[in-house]
Amino acid sequence: EREERRERREKRDKREERGERRETREKRNKREEKQERRETREKRNKRERKKKEKMALDRVLRQLKEVLCIPIAHVIGRWCSPTMLTMIGLVVGLCSCVAVASGAIVAGCVLWWLNRLLDGLDGVVARITRTQSDFG
Repeated sequence: EREERRERREKRDKREERGERRETREKRNKREEKQERRETREKRNKRERKKKEKMALDRVLRQLKEVLCIPIAHVIGRWCSPTMLTMIGLVVGLCSCVAVASGAIVAGCVLWWLNRLLDGLDGVVARITRTQSDFG
């Protein structure tokens, strides 16, 4: 009878020990989940900070573009509509792709920069001449 009681007590102790281990596993899982959430939150915050920094730089560059392009836009706006500038920019961009594909890298880069200039100018010309449209 004593031996049976001792065996039962030992079995009970083993079960309690396993229960404690299970509890420890649960705590570890919770800790790991919490760590993952923290890392995810940190990544998201970092991404948002980069986005805000990029937006600030974009705002500065946009203002600089406006200041630099206004004198050019006054002259070009007399002869070209914003839509015409958009179409010319499209053609120049396509020519840039063709030049790069055929191996003329420098010519392709020059055409690409011209495309970027025309793309920036069409909006400025539209604002100056008050002919803004959804197409441009």
